[in-house]
Order: sequence, then structure tokens, then C-alpha cells
Amino acid sequence: MRRTARIIAALALAMLMSATTNATAAGAQQAKKDPTRFVGLVFDEPKEIEFLKAVLGAMNLRYTVTARPDGQLVEWASDDPAQELEIQNRVSQFSFISKHCSGMPLPLPSQPARDNLMCEK
Repeated sequence: MRRTARIIAALALAMLMSATTNATAAGAQQAKKDPTRFVGLVFDEPKEIEFLKAVLGAMNLRYTVTARPDGQLVEWASDDPAQELEIQNRVSQFSFISKHCSGMPLPLPSQPARDNLMCEK
């Protein structure tokens, strides 16, 4: 009798854990489909703003632009920190090359960020 009760308890626990895992996985999938976290960058240089908007467009991400006293705030929805870093790196590299590497071709918005960056002579 005790053995049967233990088996039933173990099965009930296994079913509960399975249901919890499935609910957590479904919640994670929903979060990926509908991100609720917004990321933004502020720039006061028009060419940096346009490049950021082009990067977001190349990545098929919708964005909004809001005027602020310190520049333009460009925001987009994201649920991927690696993607956020990639976007920031692309814009940073564009800015660096345009300000410090005269004669070096500017990166395209669709180009991945480089691992390292030095001005080419």
C-alpha cells in the first residue's frame, strides 16, 4: 500500500514538473515573439542617427525617434542582448571611422561589426 502511494506521489510530482517546464517554455517563446524591453541610443550627430536607423532597417527592426534636449533618442524593441551589442558596435565603428579614419571606407549598415578596428592607411 505504501509503495503504491509513493508511486502515485512520484508520478504526480513528475506531471507537475512537466507542466511547469512546458509553461516556462511557452512563456519564453511568447517573450521572444513579443519583446517588452526597449533599448535606445541618443545621438546629436545627424549622420550617426541616420546610420543607426539604417542598421535597424537592415535588421528588420522597427524603431521610434524622439527629440530630446541632448539629441535624438532612437528606440527599438529587443529581447536579445547580443543583438543590442551588435547594433551599438556597428554605430560606434561607423562613428569612429567617420571621425578618425579619413579616406577609409565607411561600413555598410548591413555589415556585421568588426572584432577589432584600426584605421587603415
